[in-house]
Parts: sequence; structure tokens; C-alpha cells
Amino acid sequence: MQSLGYGLSRRSETILEEHEKDVISYEHPRIGFAVTLPLSVFANEIMNRRKPGALNYLAFRAASGATIVRGLRCESSMLDG
Repeated sequence: MQSLGYGLSRRSETILEEHEKDVISYEHPRIGFAVTLPLSVFANEIMNRRKPGALNYLAFRAASGATIVRGLRCESSMLDG
């Protein structure tokens, strides 16, 4: 996520116990997004990309293919150590 501008410094987590809701969000000056973790009764279900509520894909616009490759290399090197 770092290569997209979403590092750990931009990550936050909110837990709403009364709604059994755990939300992880990433904020960026241009766009933010949040992921809500499943309710405990659904935690062991297998998610299918065609099941309602599933995210099939997420696209971002890049200036060029080289920008994407450069970002992937950066991300990979950060994960390796």
C-alpha cells in the first residue's frame, strides 16, 4: 500500500463495539477508503468475488506503466526488508 501513498502513518482503526464493527481506514489527501471487518458470525465464511458485498477489483489511474512498475518494485523492496 505504501507505493499507492497509503503507508502505516495514514492507517487508522476504529472499533464500534455496540455495532460489532471494526473498521480499518487509509487516508490520503486525494482519496481515502475503509475496510469493515466481518461480523463474528461471518468470520469463517469463504468470500466469493461474486457474492453480494464482495469487492471484485479496485483500479487506480497511473501516469504510465513505468509508474506502476516503479511502485511495485518499491513495495517489494519494503516488504523484503
